Amino acid sequence: VWFGIALAVAGTFLVALGGASGDPPTRDAPLLGNLLAFGAAGFVGMYFAFGREARGQLNNITYSTLVFGTGSLWLLAIGLPLAEQSVLGHSPEAYMWLLAVTLGGQLIGHAGWNLALGGFSATVVSLGLLTVPVTGTVVALLVLQEVPGWLALLGSAVIVSGVAVAVVGGRR
Repeated sequence: VWFGIALAVAGTFLVALGGASGDPPTRDAPLLGNLLAFGAAGFVGMYFAFGREARGQLNNITYSTLVFGTGSLWLLAIGLPLAEQSVLGHSPEAYMWLLAVTLGGQLIGHAGWNLALGGFSATVVSLGLLTVPVTGTVVALLVLQEVPGWLALLGSAVIVSGVAVAVVGGRR
């Protein structure tokens, strides 16, 4: 399991290092964005550790409602004002995309991770989350026709291998 975890994390570093190879020149600091995302991963790990404990006491709907509601309140009260943004005055298409992201990413994606916390250890759920960059790479290739750099492709393969090794090792 630990070897699989180390392998998957090494793959994320490869994806991060390869992130600049396929980016358009309009991106100022892709490596900085990757480093910020890596730092956020630490907070996600804490979220899963606390979430695992909470899911032992709450059902998925209650837990997800509390988490999403709290996040929404923080966004409305602090995030939007700090970014000098508003939820009003956007085009219908913008609201459609917001709804799509909410339904897809939040209700299916995040609620799915929350559901997994009810039956699996936070370590296993966190490890599964490392496949998100792989999914992003595949979506970028198929939908946006963005061909990732060779480091991103290699890193994606290493991540999938690491997750597989850890899952198989965890069954013993």
